[in-house]
Amino acid sequence: MPVSIRRIEITNFRSIQKIVIDSARLQIIVGNNDAGKSNILRALNLFFNSQTNPGESFDFSTDYNIYAAKKYSKKAREIKIKLLLDIPSSYHATNGNLIEWTKSWRSGGFYDESILGIKSYSGPRGGRRTEKQEIPARSNIRQLLNNVKYVYIPAIKDKGYIAKLRSEIYFVVNAVFNENFSDSSKAFEKSIAENLHELTKEINESLGFNSELSLPRDLSNLFGNLDFLNEMKISLNERGDGIKARHIPLILKYIAEKTKTLQARGNPPYTFIWGYEEPENNLELTSSIKLAIQFKTFVPDPVSQLFITTHSPAFYNLSKQDRSVNCIFIEKDLADVTSCDNKYALLDDRMGVMELLSPYIDEVKSRIENIESVGKLGDEKAVMYVEGASDKIIIERAIQVFIPERMNDIEVITKDFGAGTNYVCDMLKAYYHIHKHHQNKYKCVGIVDADKDGINVKKELGDIQDIGKSVKCFTLKPTQDVLSAKKDGYKIPGVLESNYPIAIWKEELEENNLERRANLNEMLTPEKVNELIQSEMKLSDNLKDKDYSIKIEYLIPKKRKIPLAKKIAQMSDDDCRESLRFLEKTLKEVEAFLFT
Repeated sequence: MPVSIRRIEITNFRSIQKIVIDSARLQIIVGNNDAGKSNILRALNLFFNSQTNPGESFDFSTDYNIYAAKKYSKKAREIKIKLLLDIPSSYHATNGNLIEWTKSWRSGGFYDESILGIKSYSGPRGGRRTEKQEIPARSNIRQLLNNVKYVYIPAIKDKGYIAKLRSEIYFVVNAVFNENFSDSSKAFEKSIAENLHELTKEINESLGFNSELSLPRDLSNLFGNLDFLNEMKISLNERGDGIKARHIPLILKYIAEKTKTLQARGNPPYTFIWGYEEPENNLELTSSIKLAIQFKTFVPDPVSQLFITTHSPAFYNLSKQDRSVNCIFIEKDLADVTSCDNKYALLDDRMGVMELLSPYIDEVKSRIENIESVGKLGDEKAVMYVEGASDKIIIERAIQVFIPERMNDIEVITKDFGAGTNYVCDMLKAYYHIHKHHQNKYKCVGIVDADKDGINVKKELGDIQDIGKSVKCFTLKPTQDVLSAKKDGYKIPGVLESNYPIAIWKEELEENNLERRANLNEMLTPEKVNELIQSEMKLSDNLKDKDYSIKIEYLIPKKRKIPLAKKIAQMSDDDCRESLRFLEKTLKEVEAFLFT
């Protein structure tokens, strides 16, 4: 794993008198306008690139904190930035577990730098203690740190900035594809020479010496003028700011990926850290959410760490859903001093009107993720969504024994955790919307439990126009013993496992794999309760000699569902066919829908 910043400590830089930030690999920085968010990214740019804004050199008179400048002190006026870095484990033995890297600037410019290792030791009572140490002379930590590439993306991303990015493509392409690129350049030069032969011949004859047209050795200016055209041949320069903004992270990602291929065996890895200012600028909400989702896929590879300043819940809501994403709120007090707070619960209130949008972001984000997910499916196979991993194991095996000719024609999909009926419903809705515009795709089905949730989902999907033509939801058909129990006034849950043969349930009980139900009253209809009360009959007596009684008194615990599904799937075809008979009719109906 490349280098990442664990903690940032900034002193006397612009609006920041003193701030300490514990940072994550995806670090969101939120705050109102003029709170000083951008100064954190600029401080990192100063640290790594000796610039504040892109192309703007350090100027002590404007970069030194104005309030610190007014205070009297015998100490020299100084800007200090200290980073605590996580480094690859292969560097720990020589350098320590962490690196403390400090730089300072004074009125004359850059002043001092120190690099210390921080070693962690086990204490006598099981605790940990740390100790700072000098970096040994044999260490190659400096090469590792020199390979940290900090990229600052400013809030205003104009034509000039995008042209600069295109120029940078040249440098990485030239380095990575040097030989091929050189051959292409020579071929281009040769073509120019052939087409301008008359001109060069006349110059040679008139001036008495050979003169040939040639490409410049540095083609970065040429690349800066290259253009991205859409299918209508419309220039990127002529398209909206939002379209331009969506190109930027993809260009930067490409540069990072190609640069990493330059790492020679045994050399320190390249580390890319981005400081991305207000990525939501010029983007409508849906595009902002898509970009936020995209950013998560960039970290930790090819981007080791990503710092984002934002006003948008499309980005700061990422920390609600993922503990690996950290969010802090930056604000100024009455003395204009910048400070940070990580009390996320107060964030929406502090951001004012944006809190009105925040509750809807998760819903929109989920829809976008679902649509992007299903958009990649259905071209080569029909699609089936199921409620969980055990359902997937059982249904794939049932396809093998009941419709074996369709084994390679149906893709069964679920989530490892947290799927359920709502997941199946959401994915069918998303597939329906994709299929409307891509009707050459295969159809899609969902199979859900025949419980209250499953019945509600099937009803909800029935309200979608055109349902049954592109997508359809099926509920599991209950076995005869479950139907008999229902007729007798017992409510066996309509989940997959309830339909397993009673013989399998008895075998599981013998192996102590079942759990007793905590409240048997939940298994009774109101009519059954009244019947037992009036007859003064015990429940145990009523269940006596009932084959299905084991399914009333016991349940298959969640932790046992997948192992049991695997056990059934490993049976012979004949035994599987007998154990999963309850799925045969449903799968025949599924086949008829998907392929006719």
